[in-house]
This record gives sequence, C-alpha cells and structure tokens, in this order.
Amino acid sequence: MKKLLISWSIAYDTIMEFDWEFQDLILPEHISDLNVCFNISRLEKRNWWTAHNIAYSLWLLWLRDQSILLTSVWKDFVIEEILWKFIDYKYIHKDSELYTANCTIVTEKKQNQIITFYPGALNVTTPLSISNIPDNQNISYAMLSPNGKIALKFISECKDKWIKTFFDPGQTIWLYDKNEIIRVLNNANYLIVNEYEYSLVKNISWLWDSEILELMDKVIITLWKEGTRMLSKTENIQVPAIKLENIVDPTWAWDAFRSGLLYGLINDLSRELAIKYWNVVASFVVESNWWMNHKFSLSDIEDRLKILL
Repeated sequence: MKKLLISWSIAYDTIMEFDWEFQDLILPEHISDLNVCFNISRLEKRNWWTAHNIAYSLWLLWLRDQSILLTSVWKDFVIEEILWKFIDYKYIHKDSELYTANCTIVTEKKQNQIITFYPGALNVTTPLSISNIPDNQNISYAMLSPNGKIALKFISECKDKWIKTFFDPGQTIWLYDKNEIIRVLNNANYLIVNEYEYSLVKNISWLWDSEILELMDKVIITLWKEGTRMLSKTENIQVPAIKLENIVDPTWAWDAFRSGLLYGLINDLSRELAIKYWNVVASFVVESNWWMNHKFSLSDIEDRLKILL
C-alpha cells in the first residue's frame, strides 16, 4: 500500500480579526521605521494543528491508513480522544524542553494576513528520522513544510530513499539562506509556494525562473482567487479556482490544498488533475469556520470537480 508522509507543524494559535486593511496603517515611505498597532475586533485561541488539518482532509478522502504524521511537540501537548479516529500519532515526538509551537494570525478586511510563528519543539531534529518508520519503503510522497529547518534533513533522507518530495516552506522561507535554498531545490522534487513566497525564493537563491525549473520537476504557485499555476521546463498550466459565494474563513485553505493534491497523486492521476483536486478540496474548507469543521464525500468532490473539467 502506498504511503504519504506529512511533516508539518502542530501548534497553539491565536487568531485575530482586523476590520480595516493593513495598508490603512502602513505607510510605504515609513516602512523602515514601522511602528503600528492593529485594533483587533475578534480574538480566538485554538489548537492550530496544520498537520492535523491535512490528515483530517485525507481521512475524508479515505486515506487515513496511508498517512504518516512525523513531527514534534512539547510535553504539554494533549491528544484529544476523538482525533485518534482521524490520525495516527505513533511517530509524534514529545520533547521535554522546548514548548509546542505557537502561532499568531491577524486577518484583515481583504483576507490578507500577518502571521508570527514560534517553532519551539519543531526545531528538535535528533529523535525524528524517516529511517525510524518501519515501512518507509512504501512512502510514495512526502509533504514537508513549516516545521523549522528539519525539512533539510527530511528532504535529504527522502532523496536517499527515492521518495518524491514536496518542499512547501510557507512563511518560514526567510529562515533559509542562499546555500540552503539551492540545496533544497536540488534535492526536492516539487516546490509549493504562493506568488510572494516564490519571489522570496528567487531573491534568496539568486536564481532565475529558468534555473529553478531546471532543478525541479514541478513548481506549483497558488494564486488565491485566480487558482493555481503549475510550471515545469516544458509546461505552464493554470488551473482556475472554484468560484464561491460564501467565503467564511480562508485560514485553513492551504492545508486542504495539500490534501487534495496528495489524494490525486497517490491515486495516479495526472499532475493537472491532482491540482484540480487540490482546488476543490480547499473550496469546501473556506466555506466553514475553524479547522476540521468542514465535511465532504468523494461524490461531493466529483460533483464540484466537474466545474473545472
């Protein structure tokens, strides 16, 4: 049976809403001495478990038994009993020193976000290794994302084991220097970023688009309401987003994107069709509030997929 490795963050988070736009308070001519305060209208404290969000959507897609979660938390982390239904926890490391990661998210009127992130236990590297997973030979794809620089270790291990690897750095891209970014691009198979993160990758690495595409099998760029672009040395494909009338909360859309993509690939669908699954799964998530509140069946996915076919 094909397996999926998910190495993502488990964190506690504080989610806030700002009723104006960031640009109302941020003056471009004073960006070098920025000093602003966002007056928040709503605040929620939650367990932000990005790894869980991906695993939960994979469970909805009937891939629970094929998903391996590999990450690290502090001893304060408590696994809610209901989550055992969705997620296999046997490869989660509980560290004795570093706190569980912590995230703060501020979302403004136009759905732009400012995020701060403390990685904490995610920086623990020694106890975590793909080699410690007994059935690692059956892992087909690995999704490696914002969990500190341990992604460098996992990408190298995946390459040694011929595991197709997605590097999805998110907002942590600035942690990597030029040599580390080039090392990642040389060893990973796929890069997943939004437009801004892709610009950062190019700025940090000093590489042109053509040079990046020479190193990667595929570069996948999310365009939010414009859909997704997939680039390679030979193609430039743009898949439109699902048009929705009721966008409730975009915070968890990124997590759902990955679940849809992994589902498509592990079922041997074409890259383009897998990207369409990525967009469709995310469309269900942004219509709901909070993580793991969305519901869909495979038939629901198929019905909504027809819009993109």
